[in-house]
Amino acid sequence: MNTIGIDIEMISIFPNVKDFKTEAFYIDNFTPNEIAYCISQNNPIQSFAGLFCAKEAIFKAGFNKENISYSDIEIEHDEKGKPIFEGFNISIAHTSETAVAVAINNF
Repeated sequence: MNTIGIDIEMISIFPNVKDFKTEAFYIDNFTPNEIAYCISQNNPIQSFAGLFCAKEAIFKAGFNKENISYSDIEIEHDEKGKPIFEGFNISIAHTSETAVAVAINNF
């Protein structure tokens, strides 16, 4: 049975800092590879918001490993930029104000 999760966030709630690699919020919620990916994008905060929504959507779609934090989940991207997390189909979108993600659990 496939389950679906969705999340939407206001981009303005994400801290705008000089160094994303040293900010506790980003360290606590993203892997070093995700941080590197986001800061390489035109608008890093939009990218962080999109990945955060994807992680929320993954949990809502039934990913329920115990004692796992957001920084333990790494969303990768294929050569075309599509987000990838094993066992899930993910879609991320954003405007200048909001980010949204949908995750479909394929287990």
